[in-house]
Amino acid sequence: ILTQSIAPWITRSLSSTKWDPVANVETGLGIYEALLNCACKSFPEAESEENDILKDTITNEVVNNAVLPKLLRAVSHWRPEMDRARQRIANPLHLWILPWLPYIADDATLATLLTDVRRNSKKTLSFLGKSVSDDAA
Repeated sequence: ILTQSIAPWITRSLSSTKWDPVANVETGLGIYEALLNCACKSFPEAESEENDILKDTITNEVVNNAVLPKLLRAVSHWRPEMDRARQRIANPLHLWILPWLPYIADDATLATLLTDVRRNSKKTLSFLGKSVSDDAA
C-alpha cells in the first residue's frame, strides 16, 4: 500500500504547483518524514535490511521524483532579495536546501544541486558587495 498508493500520491502532491519547496519546506519535509516513520512502524518485526529497502523505495519515489526536480529548478531561479531593515538576505538558500540534504542519496544529483548552490552563493556575495557599497554611497 505504501509504495503502490501512498508514496505515488505524495509524489504527485509535491510535484504539483501547490507545493513550493522554498516557501513550504517544512510541509514537504514533514510529509516525507511522516511517510518514512509510518513505513518503519508498519513492519516492526521486519529485518532492518527490509526496512532499508522500503525506505530506499520511498526515497526514490518521493525525493528523487518530486523534491529534487523542484529544488534544482528553485535553485536555478533563485535571486537574493535584501532585507534592508535587517541588513541580510531575506530569502537565503540554506533554509530550504539544507533540510533535504540528508535524504538525497544520489551523488550525481547532489553534486549538481551543490554546484548550482555554489554558483548562486557567489552571485549572492557579489550582490551583497554591491548592496553594501550602494548603502555606503
